[in-house]
Amino acid sequence: MKPERLSVKNLCLLVAAGTLISMLAITAVLFSLTGSSLMLWGGAALTACALAWLFLLIMLFSKRLSAFTGDLCRILDNMINGNEEPAQENNSETLFARISHRLSRLYSIMRENRRRVDAERQELQTLVSDISHQVKTPVSNLKMVTDTLLTKPVTDHGGHGQRVQLLCRSAHHGGTGGHHPGCSAV
Repeated sequence: MKPERLSVKNLCLLVAAGTLISMLAITAVLFSLTGSSLMLWGGAALTACALAWLFLLIMLFSKRLSAFTGDLCRILDNMINGNEEPAQENNSETLFARISHRLSRLYSIMRENRRRVDAERQELQTLVSDISHQVKTPVSNLKMVTDTLLTKPVTDHGGHGQRVQLLCRSAHHGGTGGHHPGCSAV
């Protein structure tokens, strides 16, 4: 089992078990050398004290780790939501200060990317609006010409000349403003 794969809880339990086994082994060696039962009681007392202090250390460490991860999660949630930039820690020697510095850099990068995406979205919206405006005029002219052709009767059998004149008049009436070369010939 690799130490870097152990959870903090299992690592602490492993240290506690190692401490207990070491203290019991030292007590057994001292008892075998002296043969005094006082060594057994002294070893038991030292083992109990060491385990009590180790338990206190583990409890304090777990509370500190829990507070650290809580703060880290809160900062990450605020960064994701865009609520606030992580506060810079003054003491650059602590682990939290180093992580906070990197989170601040990451937040700046995220903010710049968000700004760029918003600018590109605005640019795209402007482009779509321009294209929509440019397409509306020709489409409305075509619709008007089509409506005119459908509503006006054609009197001669060929009707080609009359239709071209009708199209030219409708196109000029629709506001294109241009003059088609075919319109002057008819």
